[in-house]
Amino acid sequence: VATYHIWAGELEPAFTRVLAENVARRLDHDSVWPSPWDNRFRPEYQVRIFVDRFSGEVNGEVALNLTWTLLADYGQELIRTERYRGTVIAEGGYDGYVNALNQLLAEFSEHLADELPGQIPEK
Repeated sequence: VATYHIWAGELEPAFTRVLAENVARRLDHDSVWPSPWDNRFRPEYQVRIFVDRFSGEVNGEVALNLTWTLLADYGQELIRTERYRGTVIAEGGYDGYVNALNQLLAEFSEHLADELPGQIPEK
């Protein structure tokens, strides 16, 4: 247990917010929103992500393993499902560990932003 290195927020909403911001910036698109959405709004295309692992060891291997699914028709039609695995070596104590987690999320964001345009028809 790290006495002086404590997470100060909720991981899931922070993860989805940063992922949505990264993908929106990479795609240069304003219409990327993290879940949960307003009850009156449901996006036509959705990416659902199930994270299996987003952790590792200080001064060791850090991994992001997940499955992402692209849905159309307001969440009713499956377009694609893919497994994603990324690993990096964290060096430099807790700062290096946090940087490794950030790097993994950034790499996945780039991967997702590269894959989505070929799957969603332009309007």
